[in-house]
Amino acid sequence: MTLLEELKEFLKSILLWIYFFLGFTIFFFGFGLKQIEILGKRFFLPAPTIYSFAAQFFKYLQENLLPPQVEVVVLNPLNAFLAQIMIGLSLAFIFTFPLLLYRVIKFISPALYEKEKKAVSKVVIFCVILFISGCLFAYFILIPSTFKILYSFASVLEASPLFTAYEFVSLTFVLAIAVGIMFQIPIFMVLLSRLGLVDTNFWKKNRKYIFLGFLIFSAIITPDGTGVTMLLLFFPLAGLYFLGYSLTIKKQKKSNLEN
Repeated sequence: MTLLEELKEFLKSILLWIYFFLGFTIFFFGFGLKQIEILGKRFFLPAPTIYSFAAQFFKYLQENLLPPQVEVVVLNPLNAFLAQIMIGLSLAFIFTFPLLLYRVIKFISPALYEKEKKAVSKVVIFCVILFISGCLFAYFILIPSTFKILYSFASVLEASPLFTAYEFVSLTFVLAIAVGIMFQIPIFMVLLSRLGLVDTNFWKKNRKYIFLGFLIFSAIITPDGTGVTMLLLFFPLAGLYFLGYSLTIKKQKKSNLEN
């Protein structure tokens, strides 16, 4: 099978996820809770409205992530629209991430042994837990700290702290999803070692360079001159790295015993 044919098969495999992803995006962007009267009783049900879940979630983000002195502004008519589209896309990706993982693993499952296929469900669950943990860590700890520290420089300059709606939303979700993906490090390490692409000793010998990479990544994704938020992200990544290393050692010992 050629590379182009493999790509076509992969796209067919994730087609169901694409449908769900687009469906959830439309739902979050175009629907919101509205009070509807049915048989004389009032219910709050999802219905098409401009006060969509995306718009409501935007207010929630603004209240919980930004320092009180920061004002969110819209500089052009397209800015508010793009901000809500970004929220819809990001929420849809987070909600459908387990399905994407399942479809990807199902695509590669024919190349796995029967024993490995049984472990797929555990891997999916572990991946989802790590992804959600990363997003929550970014939302509750990393992002508020980053905004608070960065906007403290504005008060020193006596400048008005402003944030455009689209930049606020895009930065928030890019950070959350990027950290969620980075929290997959243990899975990534175990898979590489399990497939024989990387020797288990590689993780021990090259940890200094990998930690340097973590520091660089943390510095780029959290542009804070003080280095505080960089370390807030670096330490969890380092901890996950050690978790991944211990899992690869455990897998290797188990494999040696079976042989």
